Amino acid sequence: MYSLYSPELTLGIVGGGQLGRMMTFEAKKLGLKVVVLDPTEQSPAAQVADEQIVSSFDDLDGYRTLAKLSDIITYEFEHIHVSGLQEIEAAGVPVRPGSATLASIQHKGKQKELLRTHGIAVPSFQYAKGYQQAASELNKFKFPVMAKLCHGGYDGKGNILLENESDLRKLETMAGENRELMLEKYLRFDKELSVMAAKSANGDTAVFPVVENVHKDEILHLTKAPADISSYARDQLISTAEKILEIFSEPGIYGIEFFLLEDDSIMVNEIAPRVHNSGHYTIEACNLCQFAVHLRSILGLPLIHPKLEKNAVMINLLGSEQGELPITNYDSLLTHEGVYLHLYGKQETRPGRKMGHITITGQNEQDLVSKVNNLEIIDKRGILDEL
Repeated sequence: MYSLYSPELTLGIVGGGQLGRMMTFEAKKLGLKVVVLDPTEQSPAAQVADEQIVSSFDDLDGYRTLAKLSDIITYEFEHIHVSGLQEIEAAGVPVRPGSATLASIQHKGKQKELLRTHGIAVPSFQYAKGYQQAASELNKFKFPVMAKLCHGGYDGKGNILLENESDLRKLETMAGENRELMLEKYLRFDKELSVMAAKSANGDTAVFPVVENVHKDEILHLTKAPADISSYARDQLISTAEKILEIFSEPGIYGIEFFLLEDDSIMVNEIAPRVHNSGHYTIEACNLCQFAVHLRSILGLPLIHPKLEKNAVMINLLGSEQGELPITNYDSLLTHEGVYLHLYGKQETRPGRKMGHITITGQNEQDLVSKVNNLEIIDKRGILDEL
């Protein structure tokens, strides 16, 4: 069995946000030293790591320093320079998933093309570069159409819905003269689903339960586990996730988002080669959390079958329009059994910024609904409707 693991190892993480923070908590259980690269001093992950390299994600010197201090490196988000990871690999330090995988996933158009080549269903799409080409390619679609930047979009940023020709001005602003984007057929889906799937250096795989995601203003609002879907749809998702692990064969965990259509068929929306917001429920609801499975995957440690031990709902805590957290009474929240608060230690609150999350667990769906009903410190509008 192939394993890199030793308690004396130093794990390097590119990105110091909440995902890196929660990954560091799990790394510490394995005795690892953790070094984080992030441009913000005292970033959420740096607060719990051993060391931080304060460096821009565009600065190759930062990656070189991380390589000198680390035995193995991973990343908590994908909007980083592939060349930075290539610098690390050139220094002989393994990056997992590697730069080749990041390159094929980071560009949303290439990601979709690769999936389509392997027979995986994705929404029909067309490449374009700049506004003039995009406007020309738009003639191949019927409104509404989703326009997505190929690089850098997240939480709805870099996506616009084109409902009619009057929205072409929005497209011109987004595309400019030469920005790469995709025009994608707008799907009238029934549900948004996701699954976390991992592959280890030994070839072992682990697929978590299918969950349902609800977005508000393009930002994940809540995740419900398990998803209320047919066994046919569930089998399709798991089978597709396993096939995706064959395509992207490098060790690590992958967050795979799907659309469930009205006829019970599925299409892949997008893939992230990392731990994922929709996997936070696993910390309290599963026998192993997504962060533990990711570390086992990249270190070549044994993967065990992830099991959902409790029903759960994860609710993101976002900065309000006034820049405040949507919690007023922590004491009240923490008196409830099966309610878990995670705050990320971010120094600045902004509207829509992910400041933390709450996970609520129950023995069954009825128990979960009862617990959510009893919570008085969060806005439950829209939450009970999804349970």
